[in-house]
Amino acid sequence: MYFDIGANIGNFTKENINNATQIICIEASPSTFKILQENLKEFKHVTCLNYAVSDTKNDTVTFYQLWIKIG
Repeated sequence: MYFDIGANIGNFTKENINNATQIICIEASPSTFKILQENLKEFKHVTCLNYAVSDTKNDTVTFYQLWIKIG
C-alpha cells in the first residue's frame, strides 16, 4: 500500500501504479483534486481523498496560486 500525500494531479501515483495493490491519494486543493480524480479514474486500486494533512491542528487551509508571465 502506498500513500501519496499532497498528490497534486497524480504524477507520483501514475509512476508507481504497478508497484502497489492499493494507493491512497490525498490532495487538499478542491480544483486540483478534480484533476487528480479525472487522471486516476481508470485505476480501481486507487482511492482519492480531498483532505489536508498537517502536523498541526488547524481548521483553516490557505491555497496559493502562482502566476508566471512568459514572454
